Amino acid sequence: MMVNRLSSNILKPDISIRLMLTGLLWLFLLAGATAQSLTFIRSVPVDRPGAISLDRLSNIYVADARNILYKYDPAGKLSQTFSPPTTGQVATVEAWNTVKTLLFYDDRQQITLLDRFLTPITATRLSDFTSGIIRAATLAADDRIWLLNESDISLSKIDIRHPDAVLKTQLNQILTESAGDLKFMREYQNNLYLLDRLSGVYIFDNMGNYKKKLPLTGLNYLGFKGNELYYIKENQLQFLHLYTQQTRTISLPAGKNYQKALVGENFYYLFTPAGFDIYSLK
Repeated sequence: MMVNRLSSNILKPDISIRLMLTGLLWLFLLAGATAQSLTFIRSVPVDRPGAISLDRLSNIYVADARNILYKYDPAGKLSQTFSPPTTGQVATVEAWNTVKTLLFYDDRQQITLLDRFLTPITATRLSDFTSGIIRAATLAADDRIWLLNESDISLSKIDIRHPDAVLKTQLNQILTESAGDLKFMREYQNNLYLLDRLSGVYIFDNMGNYKKKLPLTGLNYLGFKGNELYYIKENQLQFLHLYTQQTRTISLPAGKNYQKALVGENFYYLFTPAGFDIYSLK
């Protein structure tokens, strides 16, 4: 009995020390995680950036105030430019595909597809495929095109090679009464994300079936990296895991008033009316 008591008394401090060391280790790891900060690298001038996109290789695509499209490499070096003979308002640039880049001109109701050198492949009038006013458009993973029709409040997927092949979903019963500022649409990992600044992010599967809504309001743009979506709000770059709903944030430099962001493989690109700033994360 005496031996057992002595052993118990000897072990108690040892367990306490282990628990204390484990706690200190967690505090150290947490401190290391929160100590990360953005390090400024350089600024790239662009006259009032509008539509932006990032491809799989972390090349940046930006349409300026004159609706000229610029392609930059990950370090911010200009590599290609597309200046169409007929001007129009570039509402959407979708370049994730790398082989094919989509431009949606909302004022002309036209889709233009470019190759990786920003050479035109084809230009399509949307009136040839659907009636009404198209508010947003983006590429689908199956090489078709998603269209958001403002006139009949519907979501369609069209194939410009086969005009009669149209998949259509009515959104009257899906969009809330507060929806009315539809800003952005993007297919990612077999889901379609529709951003409405007033009511949130609506998620559909790749057949146009409604799944759920994320209550993320007041946003102008959504980006995707790995299994996370990201956006800027309250001077923070905020990340949301697509499947676990876990969140994390990175504080942005004060006084910059960044409105949009692209997150590449090695760098962060934060946009102002004068262009974009390139950062690394340390």
